[in-house]
Amino acid sequence: QKWRFVNGASHRYLGFNVPDACEAWAIASDGVYYETPRKQDFIALSLGARMDVLISCTEDAKLESEEPDWYTTNQYAHIFGSDPGFYEHHFMTVNITQPTDFSDEDKAKAEASDEIRKHLNAGSFEMDHGYFG
Repeated sequence: QKWRFVNGASHRYLGFNVPDACEAWAIASDGVYYETPRKQDFIALSLGARMDVLISCTEDAKLESEEPDWYTTNQYAHIFGSDPGFYEHHFMTVNITQPTDFSDEDKAKAEASDEIRKHLNAGSFEMDHGYFG
């Protein structure tokens, strides 16, 4: 699926660890498409940021906003400061569930997603393949 994350918070950065049951590939940031997708283990959004992500999960999963591992070590405090609200813990939850009944349209979307995933994993996916118009 293609998701667009938007951080509309006025004073909170959002971050999500990608669950083990999922793969996520960033394809655009703030409306600018990357030349090649970027595999993500952590999705981070600054204030007002947008990120377009292709995400696929093999089972039901949950994304919960959390601070990144590197934030608690204070190794970037000189850049980001020490505001405890920099990353809000469990500010947002996204539940990912797999459908149980597939319509013909759902089956076609699943086949297209499988084709995209095949190209992503092979490193042969290019943004001009016509997948996004």
